[in-house]
Amino acid sequence: MFPPMVSTGSVGGAMDGVRVPANQFEMVKAVVVGQLSRYSSVTKTVRPWKEFVVVAKPPTSGDVIVKKIQTNVRYYQSNYLLLVTVFLLLSILTTPSCLVLFAVLAAGWGFLLKKNEDPNYMLVLAGIPLGKPQRTILASVVSGILILIFAGSLILSVLALSAVAVSAHAVLNNSNAPSQLENEVDEDDPINQI
Repeated sequence: MFPPMVSTGSVGGAMDGVRVPANQFEMVKAVVVGQLSRYSSVTKTVRPWKEFVVVAKPPTSGDVIVKKIQTNVRYYQSNYLLLVTVFLLLSILTTPSCLVLFAVLAAGWGFLLKKNEDPNYMLVLAGIPLGKPQRTILASVVSGILILIFAGSLILSVLALSAVAVSAHAVLNNSNAPSQLENEVDEDDPINQI
């Protein structure tokens, strides 16, 4: 009744339900979405902010200080990570040289990804032809060096100040973190998988 189906040879691949990225943008988007879902456990473990801001008199014993830092840093790790990330992003967004740097990097990466879609594009550097992986590695190294040169001091100062602030908060926080931490064991927590 129906004529037999004849394959034209233009469609192929496994039928596993995974869509193959058509271009570099879709590949980057798939990686970013995968990473966001991978690290969504951080946002699930953010402790209540009312509990986070409770402050008490500082302890006087060195052993108590060390124990409080260890317990509170582990208990509030998601809160600290979120605050440090926000502080770092605000610092970068309020620094004009960093904004220019990231605009130049975004334009450079956009150009590179567009050129990488062309199978005939070949970059020759010092007489050596560079393929797609080599161009991507080179662009990553150049980006990292530029970030270290132009934004490295800002990033390191934000991280250093954040470490001091986290330590001070961990010592001064007066919550029931030790009792709650002993009662809960999160199997998805990377610390518990070590």
